[in-house]
Amino acid sequence: PGTTPAATARAFAAMLPPGAPFVEVPRSAGVDRLVGASPQHNGSTNGLLTRVDGGVLFLDAIDQFPTELVEVILDAHHLGYNRLERNGRSETFPSRFVLVATSDGPIRPRWAAHFGLSVDAMGLHRAEHRVEAARRQLHFEADPTSFLAEWEPRQRELKRRLDLARPADVPEQLLTPIGWLTAEVSVVGLAADVAL
Repeated sequence: PGTTPAATARAFAAMLPPGAPFVEVPRSAGVDRLVGASPQHNGSTNGLLTRVDGGVLFLDAIDQFPTELVEVILDAHHLGYNRLERNGRSETFPSRFVLVATSDGPIRPRWAAHFGLSVDAMGLHRAEHRVEAARRQLHFEADPTSFLAEWEPRQRELKRRLDLARPADVPEQLLTPIGWLTAEVSVVGLAADVAL
């Protein structure tokens, strides 16, 4: 459990389809760890950007990551592939993923443009919500197996509903209000318009 934005993002991993990777990038990672080394004998690299293909890449506190690292991630996210350049050779590997991040402060507009949705995580301000959150946390710490068993049916139902979700056709008449809305709040880039 936990109520932090990072705990919420990590909980998302349990909702992914079977085989879809959830990769958290450590702040200590270097570019080599992201893009990988020279291709292995099976043709793949050991880079995080290659391993995350088809899954979710998570950065906890993106605003605290080195700029160079974030730029490499955003390029792969935008292009849908990871470029590995070693010994005068250049190879590309698929790297299509959902990008999820938390932030402890403002992030650069260019970075923000890669996120279609953002949520301001507000603390729990009502006493009954805080009591319930504390009760659940204490239950989890005392008996994780029992806690997980209690919540498993709800988790399974949510996962079932997510598995059934499909992209919807967007009626042409919705594009104008979406454009007005995102322009009104000064959204950078088109990721939000497309996500809506």
